[in-house]
Amino acid sequence: MHSRCTRLLILAAGCGVFALPAAGQQLEEIVVTATKREESLQEVPLAINTVDGVLLTDYSISNFYDMNIPGVNIAQGGMNDNAFIRGVGQSSGNFGFENSAPFYIDGVYWGRARGTRIAYLDVERLEVLKGPQPTYLGKNATAGAINVTSRRPGNEFEGYIDLYREFEHDETVLTAAAGGPLSDTFGVRAAAKVRRLDGWVNNMANGRKEPTQEDELARISAVWNPADNVEVYAKLETMNVFWEGRNTQTVNCSPAWEAVIDRNLEDCIFNETRSSWADPANHPDNFFIRVGELFVTAGDNNFYDFEMTSTMLGIDWDLDAFTVNSITGYYDFTNMFFADPSHSETDFGVANFVEEYDQFSQELRFTSNADGPLNWLAGVYMDSNNNINFTRNSIFPNGPMAMLVIRDNDEDGDSWAAFGEVEFQAGDSVNLKLAGRYTEVDKVNVYAQDWRVMVVATRPWMDNPQNAGMTFTRNQQYTESAFQPSITAEWFPDDDRMLYASYKKGFKAGANNHQPGVPALDRPIDAENVVAYELGAKSTLADGAARLNLALFRSEIDNLQVATFDADALTFVTQNAGSALSQGLEADFDWAATENLTVSAYLSLLDANFDVFTTGACYPFQTEAEGCINRIQDQSGTPLQFAPDISGTIGLNYNRPLQNNLEFFWRADVFFTTEYVINSNADPNTYQDSYAMLDGRIGVGGGDGRWRVALVGRNLSNVFVKEWNASNPLAGNQAHFALLKRPRQLALQGQWFF
Repeated sequence: MHSRCTRLLILAAGCGVFALPAAGQQLEEIVVTATKREESLQEVPLAINTVDGVLLTDYSISNFYDMNIPGVNIAQGGMNDNAFIRGVGQSSGNFGFENSAPFYIDGVYWGRARGTRIAYLDVERLEVLKGPQPTYLGKNATAGAINVTSRRPGNEFEGYIDLYREFEHDETVLTAAAGGPLSDTFGVRAAAKVRRLDGWVNNMANGRKEPTQEDELARISAVWNPADNVEVYAKLETMNVFWEGRNTQTVNCSPAWEAVIDRNLEDCIFNETRSSWADPANHPDNFFIRVGELFVTAGDNNFYDFEMTSTMLGIDWDLDAFTVNSITGYYDFTNMFFADPSHSETDFGVANFVEEYDQFSQELRFTSNADGPLNWLAGVYMDSNNNINFTRNSIFPNGPMAMLVIRDNDEDGDSWAAFGEVEFQAGDSVNLKLAGRYTEVDKVNVYAQDWRVMVVATRPWMDNPQNAGMTFTRNQQYTESAFQPSITAEWFPDDDRMLYASYKKGFKAGANNHQPGVPALDRPIDAENVVAYELGAKSTLADGAARLNLALFRSEIDNLQVATFDADALTFVTQNAGSALSQGLEADFDWAATENLTVSAYLSLLDANFDVFTTGACYPFQTEAEGCINRIQDQSGTPLQFAPDISGTIGLNYNRPLQNNLEFFWRADVFFTTEYVINSNADPNTYQDSYAMLDGRIGVGGGDGRWRVALVGRNLSNVFVKEWNASNPLAGNQAHFALLKRPRQLALQGQWFF
């Protein structure tokens, strides 16, 4: 594949592969901040997917879960959430781990998996940076990084109101934002969103649609220019995202499990129905306690409640020879998650997870302003955080024996880094960039587990500690340092084309094990390291009417961090795979075909597999003939998670003026993918089949751009997609469960701009 892809790359960029007709119009320039400064997408030597904030608003995309980007999967998981780029990422029930594809919100690092639950509000642009990011967004970014930029106050007063009413699942979203200058040197912007949703899965056990959702978001930001060469940006935002019920369901039932569940309520088919029920009488009254406060009692609902507050201060100071940039950030969140791990009405157990997290970070950068042959950047970064998480499982309350498992973690983490880059201009058309980042990480965790077994008839629960089957505490410490070099060469044969080649080393820190389950597994997990190579081409065609960007990449990963749920031990087993490989080709194309029609396409060809992984956990019912020996299998050569061989998008966007000062518009977007494995143990029952998903929007608006009314459709093809799929932990490996991505949506949208 490599030789063919390399020839295609050279042909496309070096020779101008497509002779497209120039239609007299040009594509708008895409500006990105992947290098922590504003640059044209066509001048950044990096594979980047960009999503404009207007598109997020037009389709009412509320969070990372709603996006469809080739080669990228951000979705709910069983206990934690998933973020994967090019088949590399983190899906784990271990709260001590950070994402291999972290989020940066207005320059502030978000590494925890709960960051996937951040809801969108007044977003300017979203960038997906693919491959290791050792220099600018360098913390733990072995797979890539997701860079989110909020809208800031502008030079003129403006705003909008967006009302979105979806009928299939009874969803209402109201968003409003406004801002502008209050003086020559000071501007303010405020934004808020309220969202209500009834759910898309029928819970046959309680007769409700689930999950119901309530989102409330607010932000205020300000820009101050105390001098011509100084800009200060500050923001404060708050968010509460609440789900009641869950989109999970039992699938692939065995005859033994079918005999246990009520088949009148659960059909064991992946569809729009589920059955879940937990009777409060079967569980202790003081089961759901956090910091001495009763905040929920066991009941018949799953839920999660994500509450976040964040603030940041950015200062840009231009000093002729160089610019000083400072980003100071603080945020905290609490995530409470109550789940039915049996995924049925059997009430075999309930589980409660609470995570409290806070982080302070500071970054300081110095960037040269020279126009000569030598440019440079230097910076330092530090953060300090505290992560407290609680896990409580009440299991088999109606059986002959019952268990109460309590796990508590209190971890303090600190990290710092120094980074820099030197750029040499070898003539007018060739640049060479040498960069590096040195990182030190230190984490200290106090872990406590209490595993109690008691007779159901007496049910003493927490009042009778002598019935404890296992009680232990551990003090865990993880410390590591690493250096990540980067070399990039750029060649500009003319003003419309760039070819680049890069070599990068990525580093993701290891972690203390926040859910060992048994003392023997109480050990840190080693760091994940990546060596990545990328050849790329960026071309502007047809006198600015088209763009074609290509990237040929290869990432060699050592000690890939992998987590698998062990249904026998009722815990996640987290370990390091020996090595893995992710390689392929990506192509991104945009074309202003006519004055009214724009065509876009993106294609990802991916080959991502474990290279050497001889100690993988077996999947349920795996036999010795299938490779399971003493609960261990050799997964060398098996595919990585969320890594389809082929995925892509095709989009058409049409606008045309009408009489009476009106405008007609429509757009259609198709996302397609071949099959991929969801679970890290390559369980054949956890594959997502190939599918294509169609989104569309059609409407009219004022010719002056002041208003728009549209019909909006998401997943019009009504395909059932698994966000997550794994063995059922309380079904004795006799079934699986899956989370259903939201099916067809039909909505009416009104937008007013001022």
